Amino acid sequence: DAFVTLLECARSAVEVALKPLPNWDRLQWMGMVVNWGLTNLIGVVKDRMLTANDENLFDDQNYTDWLIRHGLSKQAQHSSLSWFYNDIIAGYENGEADRPWMAAGSSVLGLVRMLMTYRGSFSYALQSEIGDSFVGPVYQALVARKVKFKFFHRVWELHSAESSDGEKMITKIKIEEQVELRWPDLGYDPFLTINPPIGPRKVWPSEPKLGLLTDASVRKITDESGNINVNLESFYTGQIGETHEIEQGVDFDQVVFAMPMGVIPTYCKKLCDESPAWENMGTKLLSVPTQVISLWFKKSFKMGKGYHQPILSGYSQPFATWEDCSQLSEAETWPPDGEAKATATLFGALPGPMQPLPFGTPPHEFDAVLQKAVRSAKLFLDNEASGLWPEACYPGTGALDPDNLCKITGATRESQPIPNVVVNVNVGPLDRYTQVAPGTLKYRQRPGETGYSNMVIAGDWVRNGIEVGCLEGAVIAGRCAAGVLSGKKIDILGNWLNFQYQRREP
Repeated sequence: DAFVTLLECARSAVEVALKPLPNWDRLQWMGMVVNWGLTNLIGVVKDRMLTANDENLFDDQNYTDWLIRHGLSKQAQHSSLSWFYNDIIAGYENGEADRPWMAAGSSVLGLVRMLMTYRGSFSYALQSEIGDSFVGPVYQALVARKVKFKFFHRVWELHSAESSDGEKMITKIKIEEQVELRWPDLGYDPFLTINPPIGPRKVWPSEPKLGLLTDASVRKITDESGNINVNLESFYTGQIGETHEIEQGVDFDQVVFAMPMGVIPTYCKKLCDESPAWENMGTKLLSVPTQVISLWFKKSFKMGKGYHQPILSGYSQPFATWEDCSQLSEAETWPPDGEAKATATLFGALPGPMQPLPFGTPPHEFDAVLQKAVRSAKLFLDNEASGLWPEACYPGTGALDPDNLCKITGATRESQPIPNVVVNVNVGPLDRYTQVAPGTLKYRQRPGETGYSNMVIAGDWVRNGIEVGCLEGAVIAGRCAAGVLSGKKIDILGNWLNFQYQRREP
């Protein structure tokens, strides 16, 4: 109690000292940082977070409400500092920017983990797209270890039964072979080779290589002009190939379920019917749709000494997070007279339901969502772009001048709010942003706690020690799942911070 009183006195002293200063004074900003930091510390100590027995005790509370309850100043409440955390993980109820929504316990733990496992930066920029920086290398490493991949196979249903010793097991999996390979014995090489400025490199493609598919399969997924018109990776694509069942003990021994949680009600319906834990994961774990603006500039953002590529958050809604992705230009192919000197991505939550649209949703509903995002992007670029790129905007109006953008190809006109700007929406269960929503953490399961003796789960939606939607959380969950399968303890950086005094490891 004495320590809490000391912290509260220090916070009050800072507020009193800075009160006479104007709002724009740099010291006021420093004061808000101190107020926010001390309020977090006061809450941790006052609520005895470090000695709580219930790991979900503080996750039923909204982080913003928790901060206010512990005395966060009104000035700090309305500052970008209080919004940035929500912005970077799209932590808003129903995606609405005026309804910040994050579980208090996991939010505080995330901040502590971020500080205590700091390794030179809070985040790192990929040097190429995620398929090339992450998926491709992992795939190549597994192939080198003799792992066999079967592409264009879609899971439709998991079946379970009791084993002879009374344990529940996954016994059958219904799978669809969407298309057939022209040379099955040779397998399928997914990579394409391009020649960007950094030199020849293999890249992960966005479409299948038609030359490696049978003629019948090509006709199935292309139009009369030969253009691909079926997205084999979309959850909403219906069945286009033959299905078959693979059986435990014959075709597989162990199952790693690493698909996003949004597919559970569809692909794991039988598991949900027999297991309350799976039904809760499928219906009570939440996610939000997101919207993204991509821009490619003719001029570099580097306008003077000391420039650092920013990842900025807490900017104007609904695209409050901006990342300078200019390093990606070096890994891309552009015509000599139209090379991108700078690349920018803007990201934000998209207002919408906390569960994905169900399988069978008609296409016009997705078109309506895209057009809603395009209108928001147009409004943003007309009114807020000058705060980010003043030299790329019309003088006086502040609207972005499309003449400063590189000419792009391949994007539909419907996805462009202004010429050469592309808007994408992520609304399907494979694309949405996992939420660390109040009251939902108790429904997450750890990788080895599936209720089925031969199945583990992985992803940023399982109990992984970070809980917020991010690549790191998914990787940690995967490593924990590997530990369960192998029976070995795998050391993971920062897991000692995961309330390990009372909590079990993920």
